[in-house]
This record gives sequence, structure tokens and C-alpha cells, in this order.
Amino acid sequence: TLESKVDHEREVISQQDNNRTFNNPVEFARTVLNYAKSAAEALGFAPEILATQAALETGWGKHIMQHQDGNSSNNLFGIKADNRWNGDRVISQTLEFRNGVMHKEQASFRSYDSIKESIADYLDFLQSNPRYQKALQTSDKPEEFVENLHKAGYATDPGYADKIKRILSSDYLKDAASEQEI
Repeated sequence: TLESKVDHEREVISQQDNNRTFNNPVEFARTVLNYAKSAAEALGFAPEILATQAALETGWGKHIMQHQDGNSSNNLFGIKADNRWNGDRVISQTLEFRNGVMHKEQASFRSYDSIKESIADYLDFLQSNPRYQKALQTSDKPEEFVENLHKAGYATDPGYADKIKRILSSDYLKDAASEQEI
């Protein structure tokens, strides 16, 4: 049946993502762009911003949070799992800035079956939170979007927006994006 075919495809993608390693930043960016392209464009969102933010949050895919069994959480955007989250979780150490001072903390983060689910939930997370509406109005302008996202409180790192802007202009992202256009 169609339903069992879809379930099988979802499981194959999930297994691939749980065991995936990225050999270099371009491979990571290319993978995220592949998954992000249709969802992002349907919302008028520049797919590059998703790859850029995921690159910062995961160290170009080298530091995606893992469960104790070694499986990936596939959480590319560092979205925490508060009491509104009903899905799987992973506990991980995080760096948070409080009053300008960096602190190491343990936190509960959302966990996904696949990279595709992570991207879809991130976009839903932004759309369902009123504080990100101004950022979403500039989603087709990556640098403005990042500034507005940071101003809305997405991350506690005071340099978050600047770091993402540097990645936006990186050769890694440009190389991955140019491969998408071929």
C-alpha cells in the first residue's frame, strides 16, 4: 500500500540520517540545502539561511547532538524541548550567555527521526512563535532575517547574528549552493 511505502521510505531516510557523517563542510551544506529547498521556498525563505544556521549550530554537522546509544538527534537548530514538546528528547551540554557571561548547562533538546523532520519543525517553530514574526517578514533577505531572529531572542550568544553572517559569505556555502544550481 501507499502508506506502507511512505513508512518504509521514512524509515530508510531516518536510518541514513542517524548514521550519517559529513566528510566536509560543503557536503554538510549540500545535504541541508537538498532537504531545505522545497520547504524553504514554499515559505518564501532563502534555503541558504537554513544551511548557514545549521552549520553554526552543529559545527558543519560534526557536532549534532547524540543520544546515549550514539544515534543522532538530527537537531540541526538547537531547539530545546520544553514542556510543549511531545516528541523524543536528547540531553546535551550547551553554552548559554546570561548577563554577558557564558555558562555551560545541561538542557533537553528536541530529537527528530531525520534531518528533513528537523528542518520542517524549525520552520514550524518559527511560524508558530509570535516573537519571530518580524524575522519571518525578512526571510527572503538572509542578513536581515538573522538580525531580526537574534533580536527576537533565538540565541543567547551576543555574537550569534554576526557568526551566521560570516558563514553566509563563506566559500563552503557558496560551493554547496553553486552545486545546487547545476
